[in-house]
Amino acid sequence: MAAVSTSDLQEWIEGERRNIIGMADMLGVPSDVYTRDPMSLIPALQDYVSRAPLDEFEQSDWITLHADLMSYVADYLIQKHGARWSVADDPAAPRGYRFVIDRA
Repeated sequence: MAAVSTSDLQEWIEGERRNIIGMADMLGVPSDVYTRDPMSLIPALQDYVSRAPLDEFEQSDWITLHADLMSYVADYLIQKHGARWSVADDPAAPRGYRFVIDRA
């Protein structure tokens, strides 16, 4: 396993959760509704992506969209299937590791 501190992993976990709760709020889905049923965000996410001017996206826009969708998928897997964030070695990554979602 890569050398990453517990606090770094915890910070990542908390940041990902804040990101998806923020997305839900931005898209008009109250956090308590989303927390009870993560599927409640699907229609809002579909509308958000379908209305996005994808042909005008710059690289940073694509990175943000992918990160937001990844936050949702990860949080869904955590809530519905008991997945968790962990760390995987990746010599190609700048820090030598990546945060990954896996099923416990």
